[in-house]
Amino acid sequence: CIGTEAFKGCKSLERVVLPEGLKDVGAGAFSECPKLKEIVVSDVHPAFSVEDGVLIDRQKGLLMCCPAALETVHYTVPQGVRAIADLAFSGCGALESVILPEGLEEIDSNAFDGCTALRTLSLPSTLRTLGSYVFNNCTALEELLLRWERPILAVPGMSEFVRDCRRAGY
Repeated sequence: CIGTEAFKGCKSLERVVLPEGLKDVGAGAFSECPKLKEIVVSDVHPAFSVEDGVLIDRQKGLLMCCPAALETVHYTVPQGVRAIADLAFSGCGALESVILPEGLEEIDSNAFDGCTALRTLSLPSTLRTLGSYVFNNCTALEELLLRWERPILAVPGMSEFVRDCRRAGY
C-alpha cells in the first residue's frame, strides 16, 4: 500500500514503477511532484493500468494520477472511469482541455488544482458529486460546460467553486 500523499512534494521524482503486488495507492500519493513524467505498471497488473500516461485503478474505475510533467495538452478520460481521485490532475500545467466521459459520477476535491493552462471542460450529465476546490488555481479556465440533467447530489465545495469562478472573472 502507498499511503495518501506519501510522495507529495518530491521535487526530483521523475519516474515511478509500481510493483505487481501493490493493491492500493492513496489519494494524492504523487501530488506536487513537478518533474514526474512517467508511472510504469505491468501490462498484467491485477489492479492498475496506465492509459496515455495516466494511472487508473481498473477495479474501482478510478482515475488516480496524471503525472504533473506529462506533456499532454488534450486528454480524454477513458470510458469506464467512474471517478476522478483527489488531486488526480493537480499541477498538470500543460493541460489545456479534458474530455470527461458519460458515466463519470464523481470528481473529488482538488482534482484539477493548479492546472493553470486548463481552458475548457465539459462536465457530463452523469456527474453526481463534485468535491471541494476542484478547479482551484485554474486561472485560464474560460469555458465550463454543465450538461447536468438532474441535480448534483453533493457539491461540498460549491461556495469555493463559485468563489474561484469569480476570481477567474466569471
